[in-house]
This record gives sequence, structure tokens and C-alpha cells, in this order.
Amino acid sequence: MDQTGVYLVPGNNVTFNDRGAKQVNIASKDEKRAYTLVVASSCAGDLLPFQQVWSGASVKSCPTGNAKGMEEALDRGFHFTFANSPKKTSHFSTFKTMVEWMECVYIPYVNKIIRDEELPEDQKSIL
Repeated sequence: MDQTGVYLVPGNNVTFNDRGAKQVNIASKDEKRAYTLVVASSCAGDLLPFQQVWSGASVKSCPTGNAKGMEEALDRGFHFTFANSPKKTSHFSTFKTMVEWMECVYIPYVNKIIRDEELPEDQKSIL
């Protein structure tokens, strides 16, 4: 399992303008819209569904249900959540989001393997 920050609008400290211009605007310099992507794979090489963690304190911080590709992402088990961090602009994983990852991504994956492989219902897994 790993986590990485994904910037929707990458910041940049360079811009181009005519030589000698008195003012040069830097587009999106202060735009920091980002999310944390949680990715994991199994020892068998399976890639588990991704989790996106957005800043904010409610589901309104997440992409809408009619966003392009959302239906396919949900069908594949992707999980979209918000950090609800004391620092409102933080998109970093929190205890809340890690519990959600366990409940919404990891446990369903383990249960599917148990069913598919016809293992005992109380089969253990190692994370």
C-alpha cells in the first residue's frame, strides 16, 4: 500500500511573455487543488481499487456522482472520500479515511478472494 499526492492543476514558477513586459501573470500559481491517491496491490499481483481522499469536511468535497468516468470507477470498487482533517485544506489520509479504506476496499477484496477460492469463511489475511 502507498499514498501519493495528485495535483489537478500543477503549479509552475515559470511563464513566457514578451521581452521587456512590465507585468507577467503566472496562471494557477496559487491553485493547489489536489487529492491523495491510496493504491495497494496483493501478493498475488492484484491491484486493489483506488481510494481518493479530498480535503474538506463533507461529501460535497468529492467529485459528483455524474462526473465523467464516475460510474465505471464505482463499478470497479473505487472509493471517494473526504479527509475531515483539523486543517480544512488538508487532503492527507486520516484515521477516518484509513478505516474507510479497510471497510470499503480491503475487506471486500479479501471476502471476494475467500468466496472465489472457496476458503473457510473465517480465513485470515495479512495486511
